[in-house]
Amino acid sequence: MSGSEERKKIKVAFLNLGSSQWAGGLHYLRNLLYAVSELEDRRIEPYVFVGTGVEERLVEPLKPYARIVRTPLVERRKSLAWFVWKVFFLLTGSNWLLNRLMCRNGIDVVSHSNIWGRRLPYKLINWIPDFQHLRLPDMFSEKERANRSRDFRRLIRDSDRIVLSSKDAEVDLCEFFPGNEAKVRVLNFVSQPGISKCDSEHVSLAALERRYLFKGKFFYLPNQFWQHKNHRLVFEAVNILRRSGVDVQVLCSGYMDDYRNKEHVGKLREYIRVNDLGNNIRLLGMIDYGDVFVLMRHAVAVINPSLFEGWSSTVEEAKSMGKEMILSDIPVHREQDPPESAYFNPHDPKELAALLEKYWLEKEGGPNLELEQRARQLLPERTRSFGRGYQEIVMEALNSK
Repeated sequence: MSGSEERKKIKVAFLNLGSSQWAGGLHYLRNLLYAVSELEDRRIEPYVFVGTGVEERLVEPLKPYARIVRTPLVERRKSLAWFVWKVFFLLTGSNWLLNRLMCRNGIDVVSHSNIWGRRLPYKLINWIPDFQHLRLPDMFSEKERANRSRDFRRLIRDSDRIVLSSKDAEVDLCEFFPGNEAKVRVLNFVSQPGISKCDSEHVSLAALERRYLFKGKFFYLPNQFWQHKNHRLVFEAVNILRRSGVDVQVLCSGYMDDYRNKEHVGKLREYIRVNDLGNNIRLLGMIDYGDVFVLMRHAVAVINPSLFEGWSSTVEEAKSMGKEMILSDIPVHREQDPPESAYFNPHDPKELAALLEKYWLEKEGGPNLELEQRARQLLPERTRSFGRGYQEIVMEALNSK
């Protein structure tokens, strides 16, 4: 690479995206950085700024694709530097401390970082995953709905580009925040089933059966235990089948808490206990990311019963590896359009029960080799398209007035 080409690299910063509680944010960032790294004409040099106290295990997967900068200014645990920055911002409306840090590192664009501000010394790209608080308002307090809408207005106002993951989300933005269509770009993210350390270790299904204490064929539901993910409907469908003499097994993994409804997981556990479904439904909690793909591959099918998604990571992961899915019939799942999938009304447990019974009786589980081969063939170009799309958004933002 010549010196002039090197100088053209655009330094793009990401500030603390995701957490151990919201794994989707971390996986999104890693998938994005990987897609950019695969571009032959890559113009972007990514930087990821994280707090000094962030666990190394969360940072390690990003190191092959970005420069990692640790700083107390973006500490999630509210360091002194973070407190000074926030107080200064509230009093003056200026991001001076953050701007100084970005300038010191030569940052051209700050992306996907949930910040706003005017007269910034860098271009600003923000990602809004979804508008769930406006589509499912009953799942949020009035205060949180107001705060989210206020923050979204600020992000949209001050960003040079707004990234959305689906056309469905674009429809919502245009309805709830009209007049901002010119700066909106839809970028479907693409998941990579083979870039984590765990994936390369080829964990056997037998090893996972021992680790997670299950045996035999199973459906797999890998979603965080948030209320809108709709686990209860699946449990009701399993209960319907059990009472009719069909015993299926469902494995559920994901972060087991919902900050909006602290009783939610407890009620799910109680439903399992009262209906004697302990042998049918197994709650695994958070598991290694590599194990997720092994369980997906060997399941009868992957289930996503969610009431709402911005662009489902579960669907995207199963689609990238070539796995059959049973999905709630919501617009974004239709938009994602994974091959060989079945859809059900997310409010009708009987309809889901019928689908589960059909799959359980007709399929043995395990890999679908034909679907996997097709997914492997499509994945490289899907990945490059993701990377190219993001790089084009960065270039647009950099050249915007």
